[in-house]
Parts: sequence; structure tokens; C-alpha cells
Amino acid sequence: MALPQNPFRKWSARGLIRVLVFTIVLCPLFALYKFGLFVSPGISLWRLLQLHQDYGDTAGDSSMANLKPALVVLYSLALLQGVLFYYRAAISSLEEQRLLEKVARAYGLDEYDKARRSIQDYLRETRVGCEKDPSFARGRNLITYAAGLMQSNSPDSYISGARIIDTLIRLPVSTEENRHKLIDMIGSAPSSSGDAVARNLVRFIRTRVPESVVESQHMLMNNLIGSASSGAIKKFVQMLDSRSQSDSTETRFRAMRIVAHFASEIRLSKIPYAIQCISSFLSNSEASHRHKETSIYILWKLTDDEENLRLMSNTNGLALKIIKMLVDSDGGELHDSEHDRWCTNIAVPGMEVIKRFTSVIKRSNNMQLPREILESTDAIDTLESMLNCQQCKVEEELQRSVIMVVTQIISMGTSLPVGDEVKKRLILSLIAIFLESGGDGKSSVKKMAGESLAQLSCVSENSSTILGAEDGRIVDSLTQVILDKNSEYRKSAADILKNLCSHYTTNEDVHFQKLKNAMIDDVIPKVLREVLDCRPTAEPRLPFPNPIYSYYTYPPPQYPYPMPDSPYEVEDQEALSSLCAAVHARLISQDPDLATRFDQIDK
Repeated sequence: MALPQNPFRKWSARGLIRVLVFTIVLCPLFALYKFGLFVSPGISLWRLLQLHQDYGDTAGDSSMANLKPALVVLYSLALLQGVLFYYRAAISSLEEQRLLEKVARAYGLDEYDKARRSIQDYLRETRVGCEKDPSFARGRNLITYAAGLMQSNSPDSYISGARIIDTLIRLPVSTEENRHKLIDMIGSAPSSSGDAVARNLVRFIRTRVPESVVESQHMLMNNLIGSASSGAIKKFVQMLDSRSQSDSTETRFRAMRIVAHFASEIRLSKIPYAIQCISSFLSNSEASHRHKETSIYILWKLTDDEENLRLMSNTNGLALKIIKMLVDSDGGELHDSEHDRWCTNIAVPGMEVIKRFTSVIKRSNNMQLPREILESTDAIDTLESMLNCQQCKVEEELQRSVIMVVTQIISMGTSLPVGDEVKKRLILSLIAIFLESGGDGKSSVKKMAGESLAQLSCVSENSSTILGAEDGRIVDSLTQVILDKNSEYRKSAADILKNLCSHYTTNEDVHFQKLKNAMIDDVIPKVLREVLDCRPTAEPRLPFPNPIYSYYTYPPPQYPYPMPDSPYEVEDQEALSSLCAAVHARLISQDPDLATRFDQIDK
């Protein structure tokens, strides 16, 4: 009985034959093709030196008489060809290196920047193409080369393209940006070294790319890469996903800068999972401060488009990620150590995004975002910390955004059966800001806090919280603001007290009794005397100069009563009058005892 043949032995024999053929035949042919021109000059020089020994005596041999001269000519031609090849290779390499250094200096690339390798590949490819076709370089530049790389399916190719695009977008465009670059270069030189300052100045002038060139480059990049339908921008957005392990940190950071540059042109509806990719850094504990700053900037620029804003505001959890990231454990370190940087690059744009979210959901009456924030302890703690932080209180733009967001959340959350204690805490924070003394730079913030409290006091639940603040002493504080004729917050205080009188429902409450006593005994009599003060003056005051009248026309009309000095005083008078009307309608007209008591005070 014959034994079955082993198929593995048959295949192993065939594989061994293939390896031998490849090693013996193909490898030498490849080496000869690749390095033939480098080996040929050496062999030719060696043979020229050996000719005298091999063909030293050819006298008497007619067949060998012309052999030596012919070999000399042959080997000399081969040697000359090799020398010319070496010369051309050396010149090309030196020129390529010179161009690379010139481009690197112009675009601010150091010797460790990986973009140098991508630019070197572009220069080499252009040189090789021009050797075959002199018109190869027509219409080609770094931008078209990078755009072509971005269309490749090879990861190495589009990473190389990303390096080039990232380098180009970082080049200063405006005169102001060039001025800052010059200041940085001069400032980097030692103060005691005038030569170093001069060298940096000369280097800046020599390496500066003309603004016209930079502008044309940016226009071309916007057309080829930054358009909403560009496939390259989709790849860049998808490269931002921090959960992906395929892209390195360096590649992802370059992609972030590119997306940030073209953010205003991006349409999220055309890129699958774009919001998730961009926001992945917000909740990534390993992300650096720079990554988070760039992510916030991208989200801020995306909200300039109404459709992007609508999609982002309806994305579950995005607002919570942004708010939590502002003062989390990692951001808290930046908040404490570099507050100005944290405020400028993270807090202000982040809260601006949340403010835009709350504005758009208010128009659509979407309650999902207020519910998420009111139910999130981290989000509320973050908002409170920014309202109460002494350093943050100096940042007017940040405070205005936080106050507006808090007001919108409380207003929209009134109908929600959640977060009652949270809403009380936020209202108390607004009261603390409005009644805080000192700080000339806080006037607009205090005024906004007062306007927010006036808006919130229209709801009975919020009125109860406001009246109970400071153990009921808030009525005294608001009364002092109203009676201070020099205070710029009188209108807000009057609106708050008016709404408290109109919308507070528990008439027998001790705080409401205190409010009634303050209105009848102190506020209303003095306010009425101010509002109804009709005594004529010798020279009536105009509210503001009237350009219609002049010394050469008819004299201005004579007002029988003194007029306010400015439109702001007009608003104050209207608010005080409205307060008097509300007190009369809500308190005096419904309580005969109060009416009698008020008449006695007035007499």
C-alpha cells in the first residue's frame, strides 16, 4: 500500500527554489540597476590603472595594437559619465538642501519639525519630474501638492499633507501679525547684545514671506481644502477623535489647528460624527491644556453658523462637557496658576458657546438642556465657582456670559420639577453680585445681575427666594439702592421690588410683611416726593442738547418743570413711577389699613 505524499514538502521545495532564484538572480540585477552609475566610475578608474599591467607590451601583435587605446577611451568615457553623474547629484542635493533651508526659515520651521521632511519630499518630487518633463512644475506648489496627498488612501500621505497645510496656515497674514513676530524675534535676543538684535532684525527681513504671497496661498487653501464640500476637511475632522489609536498625538494636534483655521467653513451636517470627534478632547483626562483650548475655539467658531448651532445645541451631553471642562480638576490647575490664559482661551469662548446654546433652545422651547444642567452637580458647581471666584469677577465678559446663561437656565427651568434648590443657590449668587460694593469696573456686571433678578422676580417661586435672601435683609439693601439718587442701579432695584410686590403670593409671610412696611413707611413717600417734585426752577434743564435750535434761530421752548439730565434718569423715573403704581395696586388699594397709614405718613 503506497503512503500518501506530504503536500507541505512539495510546497516547501517550491518556496526554496523561489528564494534561491530571487537571491541569485534578481537581487544582483536590482543592485546593478539601482547603484550601477555609482559603481561604474570606480570600476572604470580601477581598469585604467590596471591597463598598463595587463596590456603593457603589445609590440609585434597587430591584433592588440589598438586594443589599449580603445580601452582607455572606453574607460575614460565611463569615468567621465560617472563624474558628471556625481557632480549633478551633488549639485542637486546641495540646491535642494538650500531651498529646504530657505523655505524652513520663511515658514518658521526648526530642524526637528517633521514638516521639513514633507517639504523635502515635495522638492525632490518636483526635481525628478522636471528632469523628465521641464513643464512638470507648471501649476504646482506646496498647496496643490498637499491637496493631492490628502486625496490618497495612504495614512502616511495624508499625514504628510497635514504637516504642510499646518505649516502654511501658521504663517502671519496681516501686518499686525508680522509686527508681533518681529517683536518676538527681537525680544528673544539678549538685552545686552545689540548684534543679536540686529541679526534677528535682518533675519526677519530676509525670511519674511510677502503678504501678497501669503494672501494668495490662503485663498487657494480655502478653495482646495477649506470648502464645505472638501474631502480633506472631512478627514481632518475625523482625525480629531481622541478615542482613535491610529493617529499620533502630533498628527491629531496638527489636524486640530487646521480644523480651527477652517472652522467657519465647516458644515457639521455634511460630516458624520463631526461633533463627537471635535468634542472628544473635552472629556479626555489625558488631553493637554492646548488641546482643550483648541477644541473650545473650534466649537466657538462653529456656532457662528446657525445650522451648526442648532445641531450642537441639540446634541446630548455636549453642553455638560463644555461646562464641566471649564473648571474641572485639570482645568482647575490652569484656573489657579494661569488665570488670564484660562479666562481668555477657555472660559470666555466656552461660556459664549453655552450662551448661544441657551439662546437657540429658548427660541425652540427645548427643555433638554436646562434639565441636563440643573441635574448635573458638576455643571452647577462650575457655574457657581465662576460667579463667586474673586479673580473671575474682574473678567467682565466672562461674568456677563455666566449671568446670562444662569438667567436663561432658571427661567426655562421654572416649569421643570427638578433643581429647586439649585435654582435658589444660583439666584442667591446673583443677589450677592448685585449687592456687592466696590469696584468701578463691575458696574455693567452688577447692572446685568440686577436686570436678571428683575426678570426672575416675575415668577412667584423666585420671588420667595429673593425675599428670603440675607435673612430678609435684602429689602433694606434694595431700599438703600433706590433712595441713593447717585446710584446707577436704581432702575434694577425698583423693578425687583415692583415684581416682588406684584408676584409674591404668600401675603402673611414675615418677609412680605417686612416688604410692605418698607414700602409704606420709607420707600414710597420719598420716591413720590422725588417723582412729583414740580417746583419750577430759574433755568429749566433740557434732557440733552437739541441741534435744531441755535443762536441764529428761534429760542428753545421753555419747560415748566425740571427735566432729567440724561435718558438714564428718564428710565429711573419711569421705573420709580411704575413701582409706586404697583404698590398702590397690590398693597394700598387692597388694604384699607395700609391706605390710612399711608395717608397719615404723607401728612
